[in-house]
Amino acid sequence: MYFSKPYPTDYRKPKDAEAILENQLQFTFSLLREKGIKKENIAIGFIDEPSPQNTANTVRVWSFDKARIIKSTTKFKTNTIGFYAITG
Repeated sequence: MYFSKPYPTDYRKPKDAEAILENQLQFTFSLLREKGIKKENIAIGFIDEPSPQNTANTVRVWSFDKARIIKSTTKFKTNTIGFYAITG
């Protein structure tokens, strides 16, 4: 018996998601090359807009008494944009 936080997975994700991504990246790269864009000028990557917060996503625990934790309850969040370049 385990008591842990489940890892979320999307039921709509296809079983061959990595192959689909690979084909789409190759297709997009070839279209850009056909338009005359040089390989050195192409940047392909992933972009995400996370919203980091200073509060932890606390996992529930088993306890015989009321579980308490002492921590700062001041909250703030900041929207950021990140880009991870695969090529470029």
